[in-house]
Amino acid sequence: MEELEKILTDSGFTTETKGYQLALPIMLSRFPFFVRYIYNLFGNVIIAINDIFEKIPILNKLSSNLVVVCRKK
Repeated sequence: MEELEKILTDSGFTTETKGYQLALPIMLSRFPFFVRYIYNLFGNVIIAINDIFEKIPILNKLSSNLVVVCRKK
């Protein structure tokens, strides 16, 4: 995230909002059947855990998506 912010700042942008999304995998098409089955059984719990992980500084680094909203200076 820090590297992305530096690139954006050097390019003339200011960061308004930043965050992480999807600390837990959501796209499960290549996962074994039992993993997809467990996700289906506990979908709401997994989403709640994901929301918590996205807010924990060390765990959110595992997220698959970075979200940055910026504005041109």
